[in-house]
Amino acid sequence: MSGSADDVLKVAFRQAYTVCRDKPFIIFANTAFFLVAVFVCAVTLVGLFAIPAIAGGYVESMLRALRGQDQAIGRFVLAGFANGRWRQLLGIGFLYSIGTVCGFILLVIPGLYLSIVWTFVWIYAVDKKTGVIESFSLSRKLVHADSNFSIVTLVMIFSLIVSFAIARFRPLALLWAFLATPYFTLLTCSLYEQFLASPTRLIGKSSN
Repeated sequence: MSGSADDVLKVAFRQAYTVCRDKPFIIFANTAFFLVAVFVCAVTLVGLFAIPAIAGGYVESMLRALRGQDQAIGRFVLAGFANGRWRQLLGIGFLYSIGTVCGFILLVIPGLYLSIVWTFVWIYAVDKKTGVIESFSLSRKLVHADSNFSIVTLVMIFSLIVSFAIARFRPLALLWAFLATPYFTLLTCSLYEQFLASPTRLIGKSSN
């Protein structure tokens, strides 16, 4: 891996850790709200349709935390529904789920590939207010720009290896979900910020 790629990864891991360390209450309180909200919604058919909006709001809250912007505990739950955004996020959640599930059913590799190239779909949607198809397109282009694909792949492989290792110890599974959810969301947000800031990488659509 090039020195530049090494630097990107070091910054991403450091930024994710620093935000969790400096803002533990807001980060983990919102994470607890997020996990509980998803669990509650998952038990009903109607609730399932609300999960993408809640997930989008949570991703946006982590991006705001990374940028040092104002936060409020639990506000992300409603943020995903503001101004009709839930329709866009629902469309993204539907296509993302169908695409990755079908990819893993057909062969494991297509599923992994789609998971990688669609890494930034949710961030584009909440940050740049892009539409459903445009969010997928921009995420794919950003991942394939420069050495981004190898960087994102390494992060995904790392997260999968650690997650599978932890999953073997069931008492630690819930704790891992609570700690890993904000950390890897922040890690992804940091990669997104760095990729867009680099003049050699694709710049996404500006927010309206």
